[in-house]
Amino acid sequence: MKKVGILTALTFIFLLFIVCVAHAEIYKWVDENGKVHYSDRKSSNSAEELNVTTGTSSLGADSKDLEVQQEQTDRLLKSYEADRIERKEKREKEKQVKEKRNKYCLALKDQLRSFEEERAIWYDLDKETGERRYISDDDLKTRISELRKEINSNCS
Repeated sequence: MKKVGILTALTFIFLLFIVCVAHAEIYKWVDENGKVHYSDRKSSNSAEELNVTTGTSSLGADSKDLEVQQEQTDRLLKSYEADRIERKEKREKEKQVKEKRNKYCLALKDQLRSFEEERAIWYDLDKETGERRYISDDDLKTRISELRKEINSNCS
């Protein structure tokens, strides 16, 4: 709420400044050396006031122009907000993918460590009968090699 009050005050001050600048007088004179000078103050009797025309400001704009400007501003703000939300969702998704990959890598490394360090008899359960099927040393070496390849390709 404070930001709105500060923004409103700054906008008001800015508009007052524009009004003051818009009604400023500009003088032109030539000094004794032939050099042309411009100023907002009349410094000599020979200074002449210039009539400078500027483009129309938003202060003189009609309400339809202001409405169009407000609509454009609203569309731009909505676009920025949509982009911000999209980037946030993308970061969250990337974070989830990274966490999932890290968990997978940890499981692979843990399995590799257990195959390499433990001196146990390894077995699989037969899917059809549910009985133990012992893994030979050659099969164990093959699995270790496959795990290393999987770790190298998926884990950095």
